[in-house]
Amino acid sequence: QRPMVDFGLFRRRTFLGSSIAMLGFAASAQVMLTYLPLYLQNAYGFGAAAAGLRMMPFALPLFLFPRIAAALAARMSGRVVLSLGLLVTAAGNALTAWLVREHAAYLAVALGMAVTGCGAGLLNGETAKVSMSVIPPERGGMASGIGATLRFTGLVTGITALGAVLVGQTRAQFAASISAIDTRLPPLHAMVSRLVAGDLS
Repeated sequence: QRPMVDFGLFRRRTFLGSSIAMLGFAASAQVMLTYLPLYLQNAYGFGAAAAGLRMMPFALPLFLFPRIAAALAARMSGRVVLSLGLLVTAAGNALTAWLVREHAAYLAVALGMAVTGCGAGLLNGETAKVSMSVIPPERGGMASGIGATLRFTGLVTGITALGAVLVGQTRAQFAASISAIDTRLPPLHAMVSRLVAGDLS
């Protein structure tokens, strides 16, 4: 009886690298699909539908760039394509974070979102393709299951980590803002929790 997961697969450097790329893709790019619509609504006052429409600079490259990734894969190794995808995704996230910190207009932030989307598009299909290329066909189901687990783990880890940063930064800035106000307010942690949840009233 074969084990549910053959950890020996991770001894193959290409499979290990594609797994790391899949984890990084989920923890960085896919998590942004959760947080960016909330940011667009709260920072710019867009409604839910308008914020969804303004996610297009991020979403469109997810559909277009897998074709570019396939063309690149015909000319270079999967390792190079995945490294390029991670590099572009990291650059896009860094640019978006800097623009947000500078309180830039939406169109500027959309540029950072588009760069992140391009990197995510390079990674989206290529991570699974590269991992499948180095394992026996009979282990395909196992590799697919490992990939799905890594994506879910990356999403949960990324959302949790960025959520902790969000709460920490909100608490610090809110505490500084109300330091001169009457202290007969509800407990700080309760107010911060409501702020982070979007209850601005």
